Amino acid sequence: MAKEKIERGGDTRETIESLTTQLSAITGSTLTRSKGFTIYSAADFENYSPPEEDALLGEAGGHIYWRDRELALLLGPGGVGKSRLVLHLAISQILSREWVGFEMLGTQRRWLIMGNENSARRYQSELRMMLSDATQAERSQVDDHLFIQFVDDTADSLSLDDPVAVKLWRATAAKVRADVLVVDPWEAVIPGNDCNDAVATREGVRQLRAIFSPHSPRFTPLIVHHAREGAEAARKAEGFDAGAFAKGSKTLRSMARFGINVAPEDPDDGARVVLACGKMNNARKFITRGAVMDASTHLYSCNPSFDVEAWRNDVEGKRGGKSCSVRDVVEAVREGVHKSGQIVKAVMESTGASQRTVKARLGDAVRAKYLASCEPYGSYTLGNKKL
Repeated sequence: MAKEKIERGGDTRETIESLTTQLSAITGSTLTRSKGFTIYSAADFENYSPPEEDALLGEAGGHIYWRDRELALLLGPGGVGKSRLVLHLAISQILSREWVGFEMLGTQRRWLIMGNENSARRYQSELRMMLSDATQAERSQVDDHLFIQFVDDTADSLSLDDPVAVKLWRATAAKVRADVLVVDPWEAVIPGNDCNDAVATREGVRQLRAIFSPHSPRFTPLIVHHAREGAEAARKAEGFDAGAFAKGSKTLRSMARFGINVAPEDPDDGARVVLACGKMNNARKFITRGAVMDASTHLYSCNPSFDVEAWRNDVEGKRGGKSCSVRDVVEAVREGVHKSGQIVKAVMESTGASQRTVKARLGDAVRAKYLASCEPYGSYTLGNKKL
């Protein structure tokens, strides 16, 4: 067949590449059948030396959550800030900076972010802000280790069941030699573009490993995927229901070793999110935490005022139609209610929210400078920041 193609004037280079691929597959298949899977005895494991410096992310106390070659997930509803969080994550790992309370570990990895939703304009803006306080040396490190797909006509299809897209994937893998691949979003890449298909999910992850692993022994996939919307979905970000947070088949979660679920803390304030443990195989689950984005840098930090119980109560209230927001508290003050007890009572009556939830929103309004303390003690007035 190859000879006939050459004689008919076909693409010689393409034919040779095809033959090489076929030969490699045949040889690999033969070797696999003769050798079988790699099997260790119990004694062999005693002498086994794990790869050094394979840790990527953890926390103080020796807790390692994510290592090289392990599939990780970052899940959240649309518009919650997943792409911004993962860009911040990559920069933090490259520069050995803390990321939302997590410790970034190991040597610098080469990161590749692939996706067809975020424009070049957005990435330009995000990078400018996130690196605004970086030194020239740090900028050079990021330049050498972070690569992002430029969305143009080559991004029409990223699906792994598209032969043209697969060729582009292979060429990109050979060119970048990424240690960490970020797929954002998963729906654009999974064969058939159907995240409900369990077979396609496994095949998609297998294909990515087959394409990228030959170019980096550390190859580690991080998949960014959509979660369901609404208060009912937000409640599933943590706890027993964490496995039902993502859209589609649960196969993706079962394959992952580590996962972070991202939910909005308050739908009225997009700068604040909640990070909960969606999956943990290597260590204890990390504690649910609040994160707040700095408006000038778009970098996230832990929110020291985050009250997880208040957030849970707030989510439960929203499910029952009895929530209150920062705006509800501010409006009460704007209407002439200034004593804290009276503010809480007024908002409880108007929204049906619990006392604890209203107090939490009152504290949030003060920290955000929508409200300010005033005399007499325990009173509040409108702050410097308008809502």
